[in-house]
Amino acid sequence: MKSDSAHIGVDVSKEKLDIYNPVTKATTSEPNTPEGFRKIREAARKAKAVVCCEPTGGLEFDMVMFLQKYDVPVAYCDGYRVRHYALSTGEFSKNDRIDARMISRFADNTDVRILDEKDKDQIRLRRLWSLYLTLVDTHVILAQKASIEPEKDLKTMLQAESRSLRKKAGKVLESCRKLIEGNEELSRVFTTVLLIDGIGQITALAVLAGVPELGKISDAAVAKLVGAVPMDNQSGKTDKSKHIHGGRKEVRNALYMAAVASVKFNHILGAYYRQVRQRMPGPKASKWALVPVMRKLIHLMNRIARDPNFVPQKKPGVKAA
Repeated sequence: MKSDSAHIGVDVSKEKLDIYNPVTKATTSEPNTPEGFRKIREAARKAKAVVCCEPTGGLEFDMVMFLQKYDVPVAYCDGYRVRHYALSTGEFSKNDRIDARMISRFADNTDVRILDEKDKDQIRLRRLWSLYLTLVDTHVILAQKASIEPEKDLKTMLQAESRSLRKKAGKVLESCRKLIEGNEELSRVFTTVLLIDGIGQITALAVLAGVPELGKISDAAVAKLVGAVPMDNQSGKTDKSKHIHGGRKEVRNALYMAAVASVKFNHILGAYYRQVRQRMPGPKASKWALVPVMRKLIHLMNRIARDPNFVPQKKPGVKAA
């Protein structure tokens, strides 16, 4: 949804919010607390503006939920694109106040989608999924430390902490499932995606949490969004090989592991993988051929999210040679 309203830019950090108001052309700093949220709410109401911020891994969730509670329109702006927009305008300096101003100007010149009522569960899911990934990463680090720790007491302590974190991660994962079950649209997409041979619950959750645009943009756009599209690197007579670039790392990692399983157990993607691998030269063909499979998977998920009547073909898996 494109808004013709003014766009208040907010740069979110752990302790403060830098707020640029295009109406007053002033930048102020407020605490990242309900007190600061109320200041943004009043400024947005007075200016009849949309509040725009970047996804910051969870630091912005409380502000977004607060503003949505009081019917203040909120939109996300991709941080990567905002930074490159700033560079294109000749703004090479970077600090929180400049970032707030650039978010506002970026939103003025770009189609930004205002978050609606349906996005509340999506935002909560992203928050829970971010916590799950943090617990799993910490569990893995402690387990690795425990495996090489020579002192018995420290080894026991590390193993106990690792097991505790693993249990907590399982509880957070269960909270993600319950949240999805309580949302009709998310539940439909989640259930249908699991019908794809090679896709498990972790991959489905990673995509649903990491790609809120699923079903709302084209197949080509969503593949580029997750970083599964090789980019051209050509100038004049120089034409270098293409490589995937950017995208959302956690989602891409999940798609990679799903692609590895799909080429073995999915009768359609397995055959497609073998065809692509035969056309690719070099010793790394087996790995390069997984990228098109990743694209096929995210395209399929996007179509499932877009079309309630779309159901993937289901057939007993045939293991690829």
